[in-house]
Amino acid sequence: MSTIKLDHIELLVGPSNYETWKRGISQVLQGEGFWGHVEGDANLFAPFPVDPEPATPTAVTSADDLAAFRTWWTSDSKARTIIERRITPVTLSLLPHGVAVTARSVWEQLKVLY
Repeated sequence: MSTIKLDHIELLVGPSNYETWKRGISQVLQGEGFWGHVEGDANLFAPFPVDPEPATPTAVTSADDLAAFRTWWTSDSKARTIIERRITPVTLSLLPHGVAVTARSVWEQLKVLY
């Protein structure tokens, strides 16, 4: 991933600056092409359509589908990194974590918290 400048976005500290933080992070996610991983529009012809999590591969999954699965998870990881880079450690500790946690689940948890 090329270096994405996020210094202009406030560090999320809580409900007091959530809306400002969300606006800045949303713009970066849209600009980098990752908005569909956290929000997006159900209309596939919208500027930012939803990019849903693909099905878990099985023994009969084609090579193309497996490649698409891996590409989706790589993109989702980049989206999650953008979100988590401007969050305080305390808030970060309240969020789901692990390799199978999606950017959408982190985004949704932040909405619930703030």
